[in-house]
Amino acid sequence: MQTLSGDNLILPATAPVPWRQAWAIAWRITVFFVLWGGLIAPAVLPQAWLHDLGQRSPAWLRLWFDGTGLLSALAACWIMVRWIDRGTTLGFGRDNAAAGALRGLAGGVVWLGVSLGLLALFGGVNFAPRGLFSISGVSLAAVSLLMNAALQEIIARSYLFQVMLRRSGPGWAVCVSSVIFTAMHAAAFQGAVLPMVNVFAASVLFGLVRLRTGSLWAVITLHFAWNFLVGPGLGLAVSGRDLADGWQLLSLGGPDWLTGGAFGIEGSAVVTVVTVAACGLVLRRGDARSPRSGE
Repeated sequence: MQTLSGDNLILPATAPVPWRQAWAIAWRITVFFVLWGGLIAPAVLPQAWLHDLGQRSPAWLRLWFDGTGLLSALAACWIMVRWIDRGTTLGFGRDNAAAGALRGLAGGVVWLGVSLGLLALFGGVNFAPRGLFSISGVSLAAVSLLMNAALQEIIARSYLFQVMLRRSGPGWAVCVSSVIFTAMHAAAFQGAVLPMVNVFAASVLFGLVRLRTGSLWAVITLHFAWNFLVGPGLGLAVSGRDLADGWQLLSLGGPDWLTGGAFGIEGSAVVTVVTVAACGLVLRRGDARSPRSGE
């Protein structure tokens, strides 16, 4: 995929996708998920030893699911590229990989820092340390969350993203991949609208960064930095889940529209504003000169 650079990332108006192109995208999405499901099923179907592992250490169980999910997603991508869309790149080019990863980490820190700063101005953040900070526990969570971020980004913005980019252009690629990404989190919303809006907005941000950088490195580390800092770092809920195993540095207080309620900070209206602003910033910093180049 061509690296996008310049002063403004201009996504042209998305033209209607011809039905043949839409069908070509739809059946590839279906086959990919069938493949992924078939590959991961033997590792995640209920088994006695998995139940025992979950009872002993939920963190190790998350690591198992994230690791097997990641490997099966990579395998599904490889099969699709090997036998269906030869030559399609997956977004793991080595050029500027380290720099891209570092930019993603820095972006995640700024994204969360601005969100927490604005929440603090509204009185929604409290310093409330409790529990024990475990280096081994945090390290295990970091590995698991990195694999989880890579898994989600590979599903939403690797092979499938490239196919949609080539066949329908950047607008459709960003929007459809964001629908897929949001659907992957659907069980956590529990009928709440704002968390769903924020997850979709975050996915649009990830898609724009994917277009801007031309690879997955910055997207994965941006996603990872947010999840790791919110969860194991600060002890807040990540998409409604407690990933800190009892450790907490900050607590949120106030109405649900401000704090996100049980879903956590990702359900906050403040995060909506910050994420949309971040999307606007990325749009201003890049230039999609070849919007239909998929590789």
